[in-house]
Amino acid sequence: MNLNKEILFENVFNGISSNITINTFKEKHSKNEVEIEINGYKHSLIQIIAYSIAINQKLIIENPPKVMDTYVMCAIINELGGEARMDSNKLVLDPSSICITNIPCNLSKIIHGSLYLMPALLIRFGEFEFFESGGCQIGDNDGKRPVNHIINVMKRFGAEIYLTDKKISGMLSDYKSVDEINIMDFSNSHNKLSGPLVGGATKVAMLMSFKQSKIIINNPYLKTDTLDLLNFIKSTGKNVEINKNKLIISGQVKISKEFLNVRLTECISEIITYSTFAILNDIKIKFLNLNKLTILESLKPELRLLSKMNVKYIWEGNDLIIFNRQLIESVNIVVDAKGIQSDHQPFFALLLLYGNKKSEITEKVFRNRFFYLENLIELGADICRKENTIIIKPSKINNSSMNLKGHDVRTAAVTLIACLTANENCKIYDCVHLLRGYDDFVEKLRLFGCRIKCEVEAL
Repeated sequence: MNLNKEILFENVFNGISSNITINTFKEKHSKNEVEIEINGYKHSLIQIIAYSIAINQKLIIENPPKVMDTYVMCAIINELGGEARMDSNKLVLDPSSICITNIPCNLSKIIHGSLYLMPALLIRFGEFEFFESGGCQIGDNDGKRPVNHIINVMKRFGAEIYLTDKKISGMLSDYKSVDEINIMDFSNSHNKLSGPLVGGATKVAMLMSFKQSKIIINNPYLKTDTLDLLNFIKSTGKNVEINKNKLIISGQVKISKEFLNVRLTECISEIITYSTFAILNDIKIKFLNLNKLTILESLKPELRLLSKMNVKYIWEGNDLIIFNRQLIESVNIVVDAKGIQSDHQPFFALLLLYGNKKSEITEKVFRNRFFYLENLIELGADICRKENTIIIKPSKINNSSMNLKGHDVRTAAVTLIACLTANENCKIYDCVHLLRGYDDFVEKLRLFGCRIKCEVEAL
């Protein structure tokens, strides 16, 4: 059963809210070596779709992730008057017939990436109405994800933004050319990129600038989604230059009447997730046919950190191999815009539980992103928290539990991996979040020989 597809269609198209409970069982995993192919990164998909809407370019995404964001974005585009569909595992998008600028709330509130439709429609039509976004609520303001940085960037390009309790409206009657924009303006620190705003500010600046002949983005956030977006921008005729801490985009967009074919970089968070499971369970894992150049750049902090932790890996062509029989060396980690991604912090915390000494992780992006701690402690982890730092003492997960909660995408994923690694009977509620972040997560874990049972119920 394709659990992802079944639940996604019920949620998006039939209006049925479902929940997933996952049970793990006390059973030894049977595989010593696993090969995995993974689809594209959902954040790259969102940015490329937004840019294609802004410039009115038809495209085919060859390896879209089969996650909630993909199906919801297709549904939103169709509601706006465009055409978007999954066809033979490809996403086909024709935004030329879009004629509505009121982003439907019933769909936008399901995913966080719907926010980027605001600048896309603003550029294309000079106006938008937006009501609510969704996604994991991991922000520092009562759990809400920030939005003011996106509004701020749009205003710099001449947008007039109107806020009420229920919606955000935008008008762009007079586009203002911006020669330079400094992403440090959105950082929590004066001397380095930090905090949750720098990524979104970089992406909106790239979207808003397509009408002008040149822009310099100083101190840009350059990770997988922005690198994929830059490659797409280049494919539309623009010139892109990365020079130290400057991103220079110049030239004019050349719209093609034909469909552009786009291949996304594979989901880096899936690479970290399945690598974590493999390392902890003494399994050799091979990721097949990756976009090596982009992954080497965007996962540079993670790969460097794994090397410091004594985790052995090699590249064979475009295949990444993580070896088994790993003895983890404990390290201290600081999570910021130049380091490992905040999404990956919970998995490194789980790895460090199996290290050789006490270690710390300090989170400087989403300072309260520690919802998973309660579950790990319930399962036997020796971890304590002091503000935005956690102190980890080597301690194996070895308790069973029937009272764990998914809470968000990464909490659900790291909890499931911890339970499977402990080889205990566990039950994890509220796992519907996994549909937003993973393409057939349960089926891929079964490749490792895991015994997992999913229970689906309507809410």
